[in-house]
Order: sequence, then structure tokens, then C-alpha cells
Amino acid sequence: MLFSVGALSSLLAVARHVSAATAAAPAHFLMISGVTAVDETCLAGSAAGVWLESCEKAVAGMSGEEIWSLATDGTLVHARSKTCLSPQGTSAAGVPLALVSCDAAGGVAKWELQGNGQVKMAQSNMCISQVGPSGAAVNAAASASVLNRAARANVRITAEGHPASSGLLEIQTSSGSYGSVCGMNAEAASVACRQLGFEFGVQSPSPCGQYGGGSWCGAAGSPVAVKSLKCLGTEMSVDECSSEAVDDACLSHGSDAVIFCGASSVGAFRDGELRLVGSTGAPALPKEAGRLEVFLAAAQAWAPVCKLGFTSGSASVACKQMGYPGAAGFAGCRSQEACGGVAPQLADLACSGSETSVLQCPMSTGDDVFCAPEESVLLSCAGQGDPIGKPTERTEATNIVRRSRTADDMLVLSVRHVSAATAAAPAHFLMISGVTAVDETCLAGSAAGVWLESCEKAVAGMSGEEIWSLATDGTLVHARSKTCLSPQGTSAAGVPLALVSCDAAGGVAKWELQGNGQVKMAQSNMCISQVGPSGAAVNAAASASVSASSTLDPSHGAALAVDGVASTYWVSKLDEADAVSLLLDFGEPVHGSVLELDFEFAPSAFSVQAAEASSENWLQLFATDSNALKHVKIPLAPAKPMSAVRLIMKEAHPTLGTMNGRKLVGVRSIRLLTRLLQPALEPCAVAAKSHDARDKFFTVAVSGFDPQAGAALAAEMPALESADAALSSIVVELAKALPAISSCKPGGPISLRANATIQSTQRRREVLDMALDVGQEAALLEEARGTIVAARGLLASS
Repeated sequence: MLFSVGALSSLLAVARHVSAATAAAPAHFLMISGVTAVDETCLAGSAAGVWLESCEKAVAGMSGEEIWSLATDGTLVHARSKTCLSPQGTSAAGVPLALVSCDAAGGVAKWELQGNGQVKMAQSNMCISQVGPSGAAVNAAASASVLNRAARANVRITAEGHPASSGLLEIQTSSGSYGSVCGMNAEAASVACRQLGFEFGVQSPSPCGQYGGGSWCGAAGSPVAVKSLKCLGTEMSVDECSSEAVDDACLSHGSDAVIFCGASSVGAFRDGELRLVGSTGAPALPKEAGRLEVFLAAAQAWAPVCKLGFTSGSASVACKQMGYPGAAGFAGCRSQEACGGVAPQLADLACSGSETSVLQCPMSTGDDVFCAPEESVLLSCAGQGDPIGKPTERTEATNIVRRSRTADDMLVLSVRHVSAATAAAPAHFLMISGVTAVDETCLAGSAAGVWLESCEKAVAGMSGEEIWSLATDGTLVHARSKTCLSPQGTSAAGVPLALVSCDAAGGVAKWELQGNGQVKMAQSNMCISQVGPSGAAVNAAASASVSASSTLDPSHGAALAVDGVASTYWVSKLDEADAVSLLLDFGEPVHGSVLELDFEFAPSAFSVQAAEASSENWLQLFATDSNALKHVKIPLAPAKPMSAVRLIMKEAHPTLGTMNGRKLVGVRSIRLLTRLLQPALEPCAVAAKSHDARDKFFTVAVSGFDPQAGAALAAEMPALESADAALSSIVVELAKALPAISSCKPGGPISLRANATIQSTQRRREVLDMALDVGQEAALLEEARGTIVAARGLLASS
């Protein structure tokens, strides 16, 4: 994209802070273009020129190429180079911009940030705009960013003379022409691709004459830039790598380097582009069958196509989309090399043959596909074509521009303010603790007590446990329960807080929100603070006394389940007929918030019990008879403190709980995360001296509390739990059948009843994704999918 001085026309940009705001422009800022693009783009510059760069990439690069400041004399100063933005030569319309010395003879341009968002050159009618064609764009900003970046980086990739993401690597020579690279190491491919804006690159394993349905070698007589380009892989440019002088052998171009760049953050490939991958992982050679893969823009990844439901019409459409005259045939892959290791994400591709793109055909994608890698389709195309999915557009880099706005010449100065606290408390608010902690924590409560909870988790739960209001009489009212915050009994130091009836005999506490952030009990010197060593969660299991009812040998004792060492674990005896238990005695009451179990050999049926500290009664915290996971996370609701935890494992998992065909259970680690801080009263003067601001609370307004929303979420929980249990049960059942499944001979398309259960669970999960920590549901779905794919792979290869 070319920047120039032009009449008051079209550029929208947003200047954002890099440091604190001033009354006019910020001390340092980004100039973010408002032109419609895949990524937010920033004005950047260097000695090579001025261009638009992905803001995310520019900021991550930490080079300062995208940071500017406006001097008091009106010059726009480039932060990195300390040069100034000015037109090249005259100030006529269409003249491109450049960075020049701020002390240049004849002076440099002065600029004014206009209220309408334009960047106007002082004492003229010229503003910063863009030169390029109007109307809809070719390939969006993705290709524009890549190709413009290549021009200033003096590196490019071409296929048959056209810009591409895979093809012949060329480097600009001192004469200005581009030349090929005669041999290179693998690291050089990565450096070149990163220089072009991609995340990684690989070198072709085959000669340049065997790609693209023809040759990608440099033309006879064309320049060769360097020989034996060698990089370490850490360089930012191939200019930093070593190379040798070109010899006569290189001039034949038979050793020209071909590279493949992938995973571009600016979207180098379009949705639905196709490629054929050979057994080496490189594009299929001419007349060679290759694994058909389609680029899915939503996932920004190439996905194999499953043979299930694939038709001759689909083969014809796919080959024609890649430039071939037609298809020669298709089949299922057989060898591991041909199949690859990635499960197909697209199946039931049923084209009629008249479509111009596979995206126009009926298909199943994503979570509706349960094919194994062994079910990938191998496609052979007739004649000459392009197996690499390179862009089909042939427009020069300077003409690749996307326009969708007619008033894109504004520059808006955006300043984010944090408003000061209001004199009165809002109607409903969060009480965010100032205590030092990993997560921002909020004061929450229920009938079980009052505690600090992760604000993010509490808000997502939609229960209202974290929402408060301050009544006109000074009582702190809990939004969900309509009870009031008050000390338990007396008002002495160290007394914990609780929720009590607002009409309790003897009255309830009245509170005052102080200007210093403290919450003071009216007519007293007491404030809300925290009792405990720190806000960090502590693993109480690490100091517990551990015993087991069964142990394989002394080198796998029970204590290894809590030693914190990743390479050690406790294991039971082999083929135990009875349930096996693991007991953790904490020696003192603890308040648990989360119990995490990492199994080395997982049980399919187990339960977790806790002993109440006051009565030693065992309460069941969790139970399942269809566990399919090696990592289980059990949230614990605020309750009475516990003195011990007992894990009872009733049955080993058929695949995750076996070793050499023998059943056993084993635990790599048990972690009980505890709440160390307990809200309590403390003298205000003493609390104010705390080292971690545990006595400070900041009220953040909420628009209101609707208990119906939380009730709707709670109503979904039984259905989610039921779907989880059903899916777990089917996965365990299927896992039991895996050893014998390879002898099965399917008579038609493979169908497993877990598919429908997974989709049901998936739909439930989508409802709850924004409200709960669904990591465990995701792990269950992944385990289910893995088991199903394993079964299909065995059936496909039998």
C-alpha cells in the first residue's frame, strides 16, 4: 500500500496511546488505519519507506517502526529512527511519503491532527491518503501486507513468475533485480518465510524442476543471488545469514531453492483453497496421487478430506479448482506416510460436478466429522495443474488494495479514561479486593459463609454471589440472598464475616465506604480485612500425610502422589479385585476450593470423600462410574472445613488403566487448592498497614442483577451433567471393545452411536461456554473423539 500526499480524500486511522495522555496528542502513539482489512493495520516506517503493517505483528516485534510522536513544531517523528515524516520532494498530490532527517535542508513537513480525523500538512490543503485503485479489493489486506512487506524486505516467493506463498525463493541483488538461491539449509527457509510475514517455512525435499505441474526453477539466463544460504534460525532477515559466491554450477538453476510458507497471521490462503500433499509432506508431483486437503479459514489450517461420502463429482470439481482439466481417480489412503497423522475435518463431500469450488458442495465439517487419518482421500488429477493452492490472482503488488469506505482519510485521537469514583455507591456493585493475587478477586457470599472468589469466575457463574448493594441505612445487602453482611457474633478483631437476616434480632452491622478504599463498620474502629498469610492458593495436599490400601512396590509409594515431582507417581498392585483407596490427612482444618487429580493409570469408576473437621463424618464430594479422563478437576463449593480427603478407585479404565494387559490404578499427583484468606474484622489502623492491600476494596458498578439469568443457567446444568455421564459411559464401553475391533469387517459406512451423544454434549457445552470453566468438558469431548477415531482407524485398516 503506497502512502502519499493528496487532496482531502480518503484515509481513516486511529491514533492510540503508547504512554500517558496529554492535552493534545499523546507523547507516543500508534497511527492505526481504519481501512477495512483482515487485521488492524498501523502506519510504520523505516529507511526503506512508509507502509501499513499488522499492528499486532508490529507491536510484537518491539522494533518501534510503528510508533510516532508529534513534536511541538508539528513534525511527525518516527520513534525508532528519530527521522521525520515528509513527502518525497514536492508537496504535490500523489507524491509518496518517506522518512527524512528532521534537520533536512529546506525543512520537513509539519502536520496537524484534525478534529475530523484527517492528518493535514500545515499551511496546505494536502492530507495523508493512499494511492491505489478504488472499488472492491483483490484478496483483501492479507496479500497486500505480505507482498509489500516482501518488497521492502528484498525477498519474494514466486511460482511460474507470480507471487505465491510457496515456490521459488528469490532475493534482490545489488543491481535491483531478483535472483534465485542456489542451495540453502532448513533454517534459512524459516527465516525467509518469517520475513515475509508467515509463522514458519520448510524447504522442499525435491528439486525445483518437479513442482507446480512443471518447473519452479529460475529461467535460463536469470540471475542467481547467492549460493549456500545458511541461517541459524534466529535471524530477522536473510541479510543476517551467511552465504557463498555463486559459481558456474549454480547458473543452470537446477539447485534453486523452493520453500513452502505456512500459518501466516495475515491469512495467506483463502477459505476453500485446495492442495494435494504427497507422501513426503511436500506438494504432490505431477501425475502423483496426493492427500486432498482444504484450507479452512475459520481454523486457519489445512484439513484433510475424508473418503467417506466422497464422490466422482467431488474429484472432478477439486481437480478443476486446482487448474487441472479433470480427475484421474481417487481412493482411500493405505500407508501411514500417505495418510499423514491429522484426522480429516471435512467429510461427505458430495459435489455434482458442475460446481466451481468445493465450498459450493454439500459437506460435513468440524465436530460433525469422526474420520481417522487412515480414511483420508487420495486424489489423482489428469493433465497439468497446480497442487499447492497458491493464489489465483495475478495483480501487481502496488495494485492489491481493498477499499470499502469512501471517507477513509480521518485520523482520530482515542484516549481511554478511567473515571474517578463517584461520591455515592452505585445501586449494585462488585467489591473487588485490592489484595495481591494471581486473579482479580471479589467478595462473595452464600449461606456457607463469605470468601474471596475470582471475579471472572463469579461473574460468569451468573449466580449473583458476588453482587452487593448499600442500603440507605448503611447495611451491605447481598443481591442473591437478600441477607446482610455482618460479623459472626461479636465485633472483635479476627471475627469472621457471615450473611445473616437483615431483620436479625439485635440488628446487623452498618458499613461506610471510606475514601481510602477501606470498608469501615459504622460507629467502630473496625474494617473488613483478611485473616491468613497471602492471597495465593496453596496446595494443602503437599503437606498431608498420605497412605494407600494397595501399593505395587516401595518405589511407587503413596507419598509420591503429593511430592510435586512430575516424574514420580503412586501405583496400586496389579489386578486388584477390591476397591483401592488413597487417604490424605491434613492434620488441621482446611478450606478447599478445587481438587485436581492427575492419574497415571486412570480408574473408570471412583469417588472422592471428605472428612468434616468438626465431626469426622465422611461426606461424598464426587462420584462417577464412567470416567474417561486422566486429568479430573473437581470444584468444591464453599462449605465447612475438612480434615482429610479419601479417593476410592473401584475399577480400572479398560485402556487408560492397564499395563501389559494387567489392570491397575495410579496417581501422578493430587492437589487440593485451599483458600488461605478469610474475610474478617480488623482495626482499621492496623489493617491499613498491611503489605498486600488486603483491607482495600474497590466498588465497580453493575447495571443490575437478574436472578432469572442465573436460574436459566442452573437449569442447564442437569442436562450437561447427564450428557457428560452418557458420553463418558459410551467412551468407556467403546474403549473396552478396542482390543477386538480390528477383527471387525464393516459392511458399509462406519457409524458409531457416540457421534450423536458427542453432538448433544457439544450443543449443551456451547450454551455454557461463556458461563463456566468448561475445560473438563472439552477434555471429555477430545477423549471421546480420539477413541472414536482410533476405532474407525482400526476398522478402516482391517
